Amino acid sequence: MPVRPLSTRTTEELAARKAIQALEGKNTEGVSEYVDHRSQKYQRMVEWIGKELGVTTLRYQKIDDMVEAIGLPQDKLCLYCWTGEYSPP
Repeated sequence: MPVRPLSTRTTEELAARKAIQALEGKNTEGVSEYVDHRSQKYQRMVEWIGKELGVTTLRYQKIDDMVEAIGLPQDKLCLYCWTGEYSPP
């Protein structure tokens, strides 16, 4: 049986990454301001993605809400898609 890849998407294919690159004019590694739902950069990113998708309402799930819904400690979860930080188990 063939081994399935862990992900079918590259970082460059993610909507948030496309938005950040468009807003910054370059590919950037520092995404912490885009992760904070209270920041201006987060709001601009969500607006950009909404326009690209042609939707008028769009909301990302917050890290804390996702962690609470799963019911596992945050340090036991891979949050790379949210934070851009990798911490091996």
